[in-house]
Amino acid sequence: MSLIQSRMRTKNKSMIKSRFLFLVLLALCVPDLAHAKGRCETGAPYPYEAPYEMKICPEDIQGWLDRANGCTYYESELENIDNDAADRSSVLKAHMVELECTVLWCDFDTLFIKYEGDLIFSDIITGYAQSLYGDSELPACDKGLKKRTSEE
Repeated sequence: MSLIQSRMRTKNKSMIKSRFLFLVLLALCVPDLAHAKGRCETGAPYPYEAPYEMKICPEDIQGWLDRANGCTYYESELENIDNDAADRSSVLKAHMVELECTVLWCDFDTLFIKYEGDLIFSDIITGYAQSLYGDSELPACDKGLKKRTSEE
C-alpha cells in the first residue's frame, strides 16, 4: 500500500470518528430541541404554568395542554348554552372537532405512557388534567372512537 493510500485511510477514519463524536454530543446535549418550545404553560381560560424550572417543553405535551385548555372551555360553554342558540352551538362543536376533543383523553393516555419514566413531564400532564377536573375522575379514553377517528 502506498503512503498516499495509507494517509487517506487515516484521514477518512478520523473524519468518521469526529462526525460520530459530534452526533453523540449533539444527542446528549440537546435532547428534543427540534421538537421543543418554551416552558409548558397555557393561557386563558384555564391558565397553567409548569411548576418546574425548565427551558423546553416537548411539542406533543404543549399541544395536548393547549387542546385540553380549548376543549374544556368549549365543553363548558356547550353545557351552559341556551337551547335557542343553535348557531353558537354549531360554532362551538366545530371548534371541538378542530381540536380533536373526542380523542383528547386517548392522547392523554398515549402521552402518559410515553413519558411514564419522566417524573417531570408526566407530572405536568397529570397536574394540568387535575387542575381542570379537580378531584373528580378524569374522562376515559373511548378506544373505539379513537380507532374510528384514526381510520377516517
